[in-house]
Parts: sequence; C-alpha cells; structure tokens
Amino acid sequence: YTTSDSVSVSLRVEHAPHIDRRGEWVHSSQDTRVSITCHVSSNPTADVTWYHGNTQLTPSSQYNITSENYPDNDDVQIWTLTTELDDDRSQDTVFRCEASNSLGEDSINIT
Repeated sequence: YTTSDSVSVSLRVEHAPHIDRRGEWVHSSQDTRVSITCHVSSNPTADVTWYHGNTQLTPSSQYNITSENYPDNDDVQIWTLTTELDDDRSQDTVFRCEASNSLGEDSINIT
C-alpha cells in the first residue's frame, strides 16, 4: 500500500523555565542608563519578576520592564529591564530575574 499523502505534526513539549546564562554580567559606567536582558525558555509561558537586591521591581519611571517573543520560537521570551545606575554606588549592583510556571522555576543574578 503506497500513498503520496503527507501529514504535518507539531509537537510542543511542556517544560519548566530555563534562563540563558550568557547574560550574568553587565558592564556599565556609573550614572548611566543600562538595559539588562533575561532570555527565558518555558512552556507554558513563565511569569517573570525582577529584583534589585531583595526588593521586587515594578514598572515605573525608574524601572522600564518589557518583554517580547523570540523570533521563530514561541517558547522563548526576552525580558528587558532598563534603569539608571546611581553614581554613588560603592559596590556592584545585583539584579535578579526570576521565572516560574506551573512546572518549576529558575533565576539568575545579574551584576
């Protein structure tokens, strides 16, 4: 039995969030605006929360938080935090990106 009909099947595997580890360090000058990115792969889509130290960040005039889907991959979202770093900081500033969905969580500290 031979047939020329074909069937296309799409499979999306559900998985806990995974954050790409390539962006753990950001180099910037003091008193400048900086954009920090967090690439999150997850299915279902993860909820992402940003922290500065232990303080949860919300979108404001000081913190601009945006997200976009990665081109050609619905499982990856690119989250960006843009803020101005103070010129009076005496040590490294630590931001944290946390991603979670019903299957698990992941986080990364970015300095």
